[in-house]
Amino acid sequence: MAEIWSKLQKGIFIIAEAGKNFIQTEEDRPVEEYLKNAMQLVDEAASAGADAIKFQTHNVEDEQLNINVVSPHFKGSDRYRWVSRNEKATPVDRFWKPLKAHCDKRGIVFFSTPMSRGAAMILDKQVGTNLWKIGSGDILDFVMLDYIRQSGKPIIISSGMSTLEEVETAVKFLREKNERVALLHCVSKYPCPPEDLRLKTIDFYKGRFSMPIGFSDHSIGIEPDLVAVAMGATILEKHFSMSRTLWGSDHKVSMTPEELR
Repeated sequence: MAEIWSKLQKGIFIIAEAGKNFIQTEEDRPVEEYLKNAMQLVDEAASAGADAIKFQTHNVEDEQLNINVVSPHFKGSDRYRWVSRNEKATPVDRFWKPLKAHCDKRGIVFFSTPMSRGAAMILDKQVGTNLWKIGSGDILDFVMLDYIRQSGKPIIISSGMSTLEEVETAVKFLREKNERVALLHCVSKYPCPPEDLRLKTIDFYKGRFSMPIGFSDHSIGIEPDLVAVAMGATILEKHFSMSRTLWGSDHKVSMTPEELR
């Protein structure tokens, strides 16, 4: 953990955001196929020199009610089915544990964004993680944040869709019990056009917060990442996929292995 925190503070820490990109077809597939896809992403990220690869972990019981709700992205029932599919695709003993072991073998840091406190407990107690990532949508989920901050492990949070007051509230809450917190500037558009990237926010955050500042990039191409580094970002996170033509919402905004190299 100390080594990871040191890397987050110095140099450039590159995160291949695999997310749910091991799901590549609209129809359900066997767990073994999902694991094979995920391991391929690990291999490609490690070969390209990424420091870490990040996934997403769901626990439907603690995350989503099976009801219809108004949502800009899903009807409630559609969201429930999607979260259920993700959880079914990733059983701990047949997916997460062998995937974590494969990351260790390849020498790349494994971590995963928990989508609820229940998911965080799975990662912490059953899988093993030395680094946390809080997604933009959960920056004020204090139930989950309280569990994560007490682990003592480094924490990265993204600021997409958040006001400055919300970011400051989350940072203060986390640092009350864990000083090892890093913040990523993020714009939650998929893909994000260059004119909306607001990269000067990196400079603003560096002046506002005494912590590592990085960039979670949802744009196409690497030029914004180069600018972010020039502005002082020490962490770069970018979606990562074998191909932008695969089925699923995140593939189209992802960097491919060739581009990561």
